Amino acid sequence: MTNNSNILTIGSNTHGQLGTGNNSTRSKEFVPVTFKSTKTKNSVSSLIQHDIFANKAACGAYHTIILTEKNEIYSWGTNANGSLGRTGDETVPGLVKLPVVPLNLNFVKKKGLLNITEEQNDYIIRIKCTEYASFALTEGGLLFGWGVFNDNTDQIGFFERKIVDEPDLKKKGSKNPSDVLANLKKGVLTPIDRPAKKPILIAKNVQRFSTGKNHVIYKTLEGIFSFGVNLHGERGYQPVKRKSQLEQLTPLLLVNKRSHLFKYDYLRCGSYTTFFVCGQEITAFGRNANGQLGMGDFNSGSMRRKIYITVETDKMVIEKEKNDSKNRVEMVEKIFHTEHNRELQKPKNQKQNVLLEKTNTNNFNEKVQEQKKDVKNFNLPDLSNEEIDLKVSDCHIRSLKSVTHETVVKIACGESHTILLTKLGNVYGIGSNTLQQLGTKLERKRIREPVLLANNIIDIKAKGFRSFFLSSDGLWHISGLNQNKIPNKAINELLLNQKDTEITDLQIGHDFIVILHKNH
Repeated sequence: MTNNSNILTIGSNTHGQLGTGNNSTRSKEFVPVTFKSTKTKNSVSSLIQHDIFANKAACGAYHTIILTEKNEIYSWGTNANGSLGRTGDETVPGLVKLPVVPLNLNFVKKKGLLNITEEQNDYIIRIKCTEYASFALTEGGLLFGWGVFNDNTDQIGFFERKIVDEPDLKKKGSKNPSDVLANLKKGVLTPIDRPAKKPILIAKNVQRFSTGKNHVIYKTLEGIFSFGVNLHGERGYQPVKRKSQLEQLTPLLLVNKRSHLFKYDYLRCGSYTTFFVCGQEITAFGRNANGQLGMGDFNSGSMRRKIYITVETDKMVIEKEKNDSKNRVEMVEKIFHTEHNRELQKPKNQKQNVLLEKTNTNNFNEKVQEQKKDVKNFNLPDLSNEEIDLKVSDCHIRSLKSVTHETVVKIACGESHTILLTKLGNVYGIGSNTLQQLGTKLERKRIREPVLLANNIIDIKAKGFRSFFLSSDGLWHISGLNQNKIPNKAINELLLNQKDTEITDLQIGHDFIVILHKNH
């Protein structure tokens, strides 16, 4: 039995990541995801009895999870590391069931979620993926996860929150059980020495979270925490060559609730980077080998440093005041010539700080004539040329460099590059551009400070070595390397050909793309 859905995929299918149920290795066209009947041990077939319409999607390296209108999670793709959170056919979507967990009633009351009951197991509000793991956050603050992390030498699992006695913990052979007992009191957490092939509870009271390639940052009522791999300081503390699974998976408190950093309302993880955003202020740490942190250098590490999107503009500044007796605009600043005379009287070593560079009287007089023309462009009362000349001689006109910081509303990260979307619709890029993931207009291969890439953009996506911009006219613009060997131009044309649909979400895997659409 096949059901209708609003999910389309394109790209490689070597691991079943297209969700079509067939063995084709690649699709060069967008194909619908197939929901079929599934066989189980207890019954011949278990049929999905309703159409599947997804609200959200998230992609790992070779797997996808979706959140449907029915508040259900489905997954498909590779399941070698427990990435799907279920058993069964990997090439078609299968239902993922979260365990029922008693809710924190105090948290529920603070959030105003009085309609949630334990039997309903809470409403799922967000899903995300690392490279080989998946995560789901509920409205009551429960963070679930399944799959594994990779730390270049081994695969590591998760922590499961259970009630464990201290003697039982020591029996498990932990080298330093006393070091983790403090972290176990509120929870309790126990290490999983193999992939969590079914969803397990990772943390409670979570407000928001973000995932990198192999690390996770989440915010609770008590602070901001991190867990996972820490090869480049992406978890916010100094990395070591090799840590035990217990140390890597123990959530680390990065920011306590009394810190000014706790106000940061947007968390974003890159592949090996982490960003905290609060309006115009951005704090970043992690890998910076290609300048992807935007610090102006290539120094990686856990040191928390701030960056800003700085914009400089030239402005002509004239202060105006209305003269009621003559009903005309008067210039009220000090005489322009006075500023010039003061400059001539200054020692040579102080001239560099003067707003207008005036080297001699002739150049200065030329600037005065230019300023006269600019005054005519202002909305002044009707005056004769003689009167305008008189007003210019009695005013002070200054050319200033205006420095402002743009407010960042979204950050998207690839393997070694970062793109930032501001409130004004501008997109800035930093990091590696060796594969033109920041566009073809930049000649430099490594960008270590934010550079303007595009205007009038309303959404951005990035993964691997590609970037996607959604412009205000509804068109997607793609740049970078295609692991799926389908040209960016062809993908863009295919997106444009979806004339009868409205794309509501676009997610990127290692070598495939998933889009959700809404029929007109």
